[in-house]
Amino acid sequence: MDVILGEAKITPGFNLSAKYIIHTVAPMWFDNRVNNKEELLKNCYENSFKLAKENNIKTIAFPCLGARNIWSSN
Repeated sequence: MDVILGEAKITPGFNLSAKYIIHTVAPMWFDNRVNNKEELLKNCYENSFKLAKENNIKTIAFPCLGARNIWSSN
């Protein structure tokens, strides 16, 4: 599944307790190669909420979008 920065897609939850999984790709906040991070991050949330509404999803949880492990050596 290809998801572009700021977009969102939905898949079944399969064996998870969630009925659906909404996938979104946020820019890494500390990545200086991306100039419009605020707009892309906003789009992640807006597109995720849009998919939730279209699929009659009543509850939603987000991980920390756009973060990375700052202790990573990568």
